[in-house]
Parts: sequence; C-alpha cells; structure tokens
Amino acid sequence: PRRSTGHPIESEHATTTRAMSGAPVVVVDGTAVDGTHPASPSDWLKTLPQLGAYTTGRTRGGGAKVAQWSSHVARLRSSLATLTATTFESDGEVAALIEPSVRRVLAECVERNVAGPPDEGADRGELMVVIAVCASIHGGGWTTFTHASPLPSFDREPATVLVAAPALRQTNPNAKDVAWPATRAAYDECKRRMRETDGIGEIILTPDGGATLLEGLTTNLFVVRTRVDMPYHGVADAKSSVELVTAPRDSVLPGLARDAVIRASVAEGLPVREEPVLASDADCWTEAFLTNAVRLVQPVREVRWGSSDGKSSEGAREERFLPDPWGSISNRVYRRIVASLDDDLGP
Repeated sequence: PRRSTGHPIESEHATTTRAMSGAPVVVVDGTAVDGTHPASPSDWLKTLPQLGAYTTGRTRGGGAKVAQWSSHVARLRSSLATLTATTFESDGEVAALIEPSVRRVLAECVERNVAGPPDEGADRGELMVVIAVCASIHGGGWTTFTHASPLPSFDREPATVLVAAPALRQTNPNAKDVAWPATRAAYDECKRRMRETDGIGEIILTPDGGATLLEGLTTNLFVVRTRVDMPYHGVADAKSSVELVTAPRDSVLPGLARDAVIRASVAEGLPVREEPVLASDADCWTEAFLTNAVRLVQPVREVRWGSSDGKSSEGAREERFLPDPWGSISNRVYRRIVASLDDDLGP
C-alpha cells in the first residue's frame, strides 16, 4: 500500500479531556483519542485492524524518549515486509510514518501525568509504549496507533515457567504480528489462571511435546549451560566453562532484548549458541532467564513440563529447579543492558 495518513479519529475534546493519572493514552495518526481504552496492551491490540505489525518498548528520561528506537523502527519495517509484502525504501521512511503518533503520545502522557513509579532521585517514572502500523481499513494506506501506559516497577523475583505442547504457532514467527495477541488469547488466559493457582509466570512453546523449547508467549528464553568441552568448576571459572543457548532466529521472534543479551554476553566474554534448547540437556543447565524489551531480563527458578494439552501444570511430568535461580550470569547481562539503554533513543 502507498503511504497515507489513514483515518485519523478527530475529536475536539481529544486534547482537552484528560485521563486520570495511570490510565493508558492512545493516539491514532497523530491525534489523541479520548475515552476509555484497555489497560493491557494485548487487549488493546485485539481491537486494531488485524493486518499489520507492532513493537513494544520502554521509555527513558521520564517518558521523554523510547529506548532502542532504531531497533524498533527496523523491526516494524521487516515485520511489515513479511506480513504485508510491502517494501519500505528505508528505515527512515518507517520512522517518518510513526514519529508523529509517538511524539504525541509521549507529550500527552506528560500533560495527563501518566507515568510509572519514578526511580530514586527522578522526577517522573517511565512508560511502556506500543507502536502499531496497520493497513488502513479504508484501503490504500497505513494507520499508525500508539498506546502508552505506566511502566511498572518490576521485581526481579525468579519466575516459574511451564513448557506446554502448543495448540498453535505463529504463521510468521519472525514477524511481530498484530494478530498474535488474539491468536494466543487462550494461552494468555491459561497463564493468568495458572499464575494465581500455580505461580506460573510464562508459558514456553514447544513444537514436539516438550523435547525442544522455543520461546514464551511474550518472551525469548535463554539457558546457561555447562560447556561439554570444559566442565563447570565453580563461579570463579564461570566465564570460560558455561555458554548461553537460545533458539535459532528462524524458529522464534528474535526480540530486541534477545539481541541485546547476545551483544552483552559477547561483551562479557560469554559464548552464545543459537541452537535448539533441548530438554535432554537440562541436567547441564545452571540457570535460565526470559527476555523482552519491557522487562529486559527475568531469571527463572523452575521449569515444569506440563500436561499433554499444554493447559495445566497439574501432574507435571517433570519439574526442574535451576541451581542458580537468582541468575549470576543473567544479572551481569541485565546490568550491561540497562547501562546501554540511553545509547539509542528516539524520536
């Protein structure tokens, strides 16, 4: 489709009516949209036209800029090419398309006093920002959507994850598809229910009943594995005797935090293998962690292999507790990523 302004929603009250602090702010094609919007980004994405791409990130500077900006732009461009067979001439063309909506949503959040809890010494907290580009429902162009909400203060308590035999897979796992939240809705509901009953923090998808671990519903998975060519002899030798393993790029959505972890690991002198994460290697795992662009890195305490329908952890056929649930390797990587967040800000 050719570029167009799509179908902005005009409202003379859109910029004068202010939401309560903490309520999400939505902007469409550069125009703030008044009213009540789903607080959950996943629920909000289900309300959009289901042909398009999206990306989710976090701000820096008290909601002033989006971190990893150029990476978000590049991901939107590549995802749109995969999902809609549309080729943008450059990342700059995509940036020009989305910048008006992103700038407006950040400004609206300042006016409406929408932000997460501030860090010590900071005046304002940060935001979680979702940017979507969808084919216009009127044809012949694009509509840009942005959703901003307070970024919570995440604790780094290790999570328990459930390896579930999936009833679904993404059609295009390498693209950030607007339709994915609707497709995975049944699993999202299972995760919400099992968080309350079993403490499950994420569901890991598997193509073969649990032998191979791919990715979470909204995360990538890394395991720290003892190198078979150099047995693990303790923390002092950890750099040389362990390696990070994560599923290959062609079988998962390679998230921005995944890429950041790989760069940080290389900087830390830790080898990274992009190869299948196999349950048969679990005895060699010393720790595991999840990544996404909002939470960055979350250690994993326990991996459970669930029931055959993938919708329950009851009667799990195996439970694997990680030797280092607080993640000494993941903490080093996390600190390096946080220190780099200001390196690529926009718009």
